[in-house]
Amino acid sequence: MKIAYIKPSFLNEKRVGLLPKHLPYCSPEDERRFEQGYGEALGIPDEAYGAGGGYLRENLFAWADVIYRL
Repeated sequence: MKIAYIKPSFLNEKRVGLLPKHLPYCSPEDERRFEQGYGEALGIPDEAYGAGGGYLRENLFAWADVIYRL
């Protein structure tokens, strides 16, 4: 399954749905991509999400089977 994670747009929201340290626990059968700046509220750079980090929101909506926001 193709899963996209987009930044929450709620006022003062700093949480994200998935931290880079939890990626090894995710199913390797699923492909994950993260919106550009996904972890910036927590000081997490796109590079921390590996090759799956740094995608434009519009591209994620066209690509994903599932969109996850927070």
